[in-house]
Amino acid sequence: MVSRSAQASIRGHIKIAVRVSVDGAGNVTDALLVVPGSSRYFARQAMDAAVKWKFAPSEDRNAHKRLLQFEFTRAGNTAHAVPLPSRSAP
Repeated sequence: MVSRSAQASIRGHIKIAVRVSVDGAGNVTDALLVVPGSSRYFARQAMDAAVKWKFAPSEDRNAHKRLLQFEFTRAGNTAHAVPLPSRSAP
């Protein structure tokens, strides 16, 4: 949860991206900060939210990669998930 004082301090947009691995049950099993943005505080908030994210269960039991994109502004925060293409073995 972002504090009100931190939210009020934002000038413009802070964009952060976190790559996550998701298991067949929809749980995040690993997270990696790929775009840290301009603030360590908001990067930490994004990472904390990313590891708590829950996806719909999948029949495929292999881990899936997703990119979680966070945007923090003075008016509010948004986040959405983007599937990453799986790499096929050569």
